[in-house]
Amino acid sequence: MGKNLKGKECGKGIYQRKDGLYSARYYAKNGKCKEKYFETLPEAKNWLADARYEERHNLIVTSPDMTVDKWFVYWIENIVCDLAPNTKRNYQERYRWNIQPVIGAMCIADVKPCLLYTSPSPRDRQKSRMPSSA
Repeated sequence: MGKNLKGKECGKGIYQRKDGLYSARYYAKNGKCKEKYFETLPEAKNWLADARYEERHNLIVTSPDMTVDKWFVYWIENIVCDLAPNTKRNYQERYRWNIQPVIGAMCIADVKPCLLYTSPSPRDRQKSRMPSSA
């Protein structure tokens, strides 16, 4: 348990720095330490409780202007981070060849299921190499 400058306990994962700011931190499932600074103790406690809840329930918060490209980078680094290197490479290749050319630059909020089923693949846009049987 961390303490404030007067020696009073702040709670698990929270302490007060010498400059007066409160530091709240926890370890995520992927092993990375998440830390943030606040001016008041209640702010730090609220953030820590929310962050731990999101971590436990696998809630993913995205910004409204996040693109599919940015989401893929976040997904590959944070959500499926413990996969075998070959699996990650396969995911990255599939994304680069099949998804990125079609919807990579779109805002993630604009992607709808019907768009995914009706979008032509890059192979369909190229002329077929097979001779036509007329």
